[in-house]
Amino acid sequence: MIFCCNEKQEHLETRISSMLQKFCNNNSIQRYAQMLFFVILICFSIKLVHYHYEIISFPYSLEYREGAVTLTTEALLQGKNPFALINQPQYTNVYGLFYHIIVYPFAKLFGASVHIHRAVSAFFIFLSCGLFFNILSYHKISFVLKLWGTLILYASLISPSTTTPLSGPHTLGLFLFLNSIFL
Repeated sequence: MIFCCNEKQEHLETRISSMLQKFCNNNSIQRYAQMLFFVILICFSIKLVHYHYEIISFPYSLEYREGAVTLTTEALLQGKNPFALINQPQYTNVYGLFYHIIVYPFAKLFGASVHIHRAVSAFFIFLSCGLFFNILSYHKISFVLKLWGTLILYASLISPSTTTPLSGPHTLGLFLFLNSIFL
């Protein structure tokens, strides 16, 4: 009797596995699953961009010394040397001037605010994500997986546990680092 049940069970398992193989090999089901995944990724990207916009447009500092980054740009706008001894310790900046030189034209037009610095950081986040997308294209990854990988990178760069989307040279440094490795 036990032998009989094992035969029935094996027969049932083979029928179920053959049905699953037919189901999984159906191209239309795979196409629908890919389209559903793509729609989910688009919704996720819209949510991430909205969250990033909220970070950029928040009127107050999101980090203790975030406003200090704008002081170096303000000093450049006023024609001061931020590294002169007379301007220390107020204009202390350990990151150098390259980021502030990039922000300078926008600060000249719109003022040296935290919003401008965050927008420039957002620009370099998007450039880094674009570079990552192109690297995945070079390796001939499918479009949906490239989008997925890029969104994971984007989400990690703007997550609340990091200072990357805030004003500062973090994203410029990341972009230059990725360029030095992959290009």
